[in-house]
Amino acid sequence: MKGGSQLLRELSPAHLECFELRMRESQRAGVAGDEAGARCPVVWDGVTCWPASAPNTTVFLPCMAHLNGVPYDTSRNVSRLCGYDGEWAPRSNYTACLPMLSGRVGGVGEQRAAAVDNLATIHLLGFGVSAAALTIGLYIFIRLKDLRCLRNTIHINLMFTYLMVCITWLLATSAQMIETDAGGPVFCILFLFHLLFHIANFSWMFVEGLYLYLLVLRTFYVDKIKLRLYLIIGWGESAAFAPLPPNTIIVIIWFL
Repeated sequence: MKGGSQLLRELSPAHLECFELRMRESQRAGVAGDEAGARCPVVWDGVTCWPASAPNTTVFLPCMAHLNGVPYDTSRNVSRLCGYDGEWAPRSNYTACLPMLSGRVGGVGEQRAAAVDNLATIHLLGFGVSAAALTIGLYIFIRLKDLRCLRNTIHINLMFTYLMVCITWLLATSAQMIETDAGGPVFCILFLFHLLFHIANFSWMFVEGLYLYLLVLRTFYVDKIKLRLYLIIGWGESAAFAPLPPNTIIVIIWFL
């Protein structure tokens, strides 16, 4: 009993309040018997106290006011799913909770937080405009048969990698805004594809440089190298060396 009292004294006020709420809910459920049905119990996830909830519902609560000394925007919500079987999802979704950055003068830097949001908006607009322009350019190159040649085919592949970098970045950013358990895994998958196309982008830059080098200094070798070799270099390297930094293998080959 003495050890239990010591443990209670070590709990934070919010955790202790959640513990007391869980005890009261357990007593209420014991009195109600089986009439209450399967419900997700009161639970503390280390930051937020989740109340007893009906199954097959997504519970939304305000984000924490502070975490590790950093203030957070409480106007946003954290969510957690209560499953059909009355069990909580393994993790709470805190992706919508944003820190309030401290200003230089002191206090909560709401203007700096707004500046961060504006910067994110600029990124979204920039990637969106780039994706639209690249789509138009690719359509022109592919549609017009008179432009079909080895040089333009290399350009098409390079532009395609730029386009996919933009699209995967936009989709990954959108996935961060999904307030469900699926948001995190979807973001991770999209971000991995973003890195893959980023590496392919560097690979096709290398192919562009290699073709230009052969065209200017090794004219007789240009016709001997076929498109499939450029495709192997451009796409094969991105798949084989995906775990490495994008420019590592290209720089090594270039110096050799």
